[in-house]
Amino acid sequence: MTTATYEFELPRALIVTANDRKHWARQASLVRNLRQMAAVTQGHDPHQMQRAHLTVHVAYPDRRRRDAHNLNPTIKALVDGLVSGCGWRPHGWVPLLPDDDDTHLIGPDWRPQAERCEPGHVRLTLIFQEVDG
Repeated sequence: MTTATYEFELPRALIVTANDRKHWARQASLVRNLRQMAAVTQGHDPHQMQRAHLTVHVAYPDRRRRDAHNLNPTIKALVDGLVSGCGWRPHGWVPLLPDDDDTHLIGPDWRPQAERCEPGHVRLTLIFQEVDG
């Protein structure tokens, strides 16, 4: 079985959370940037699977309590970029999965990391483990 791991250490300014109350245009711009960042990452280290289970490891800069599920909008944008390319599809670019719907993607399952990241950042490690159809 194939495993694909992608690590994104994002400054707080690029994070989109479920609790954000940003202007729609600002939020759309952030989501577009996250999608493009993921698409470029997939382009530099291409993997391809038919069906996968996603585990997300989250590292914070401190030990404060947090609700990792609030990061779902950020994860969705990154997965969209890995799967569809979101307009960034140079010659030879391949999607990670055929689609990010329930038949092709299981998860995400959230896991906290004990290791800390840089102050003002959040590190998201997305691990896609290929599963049988």
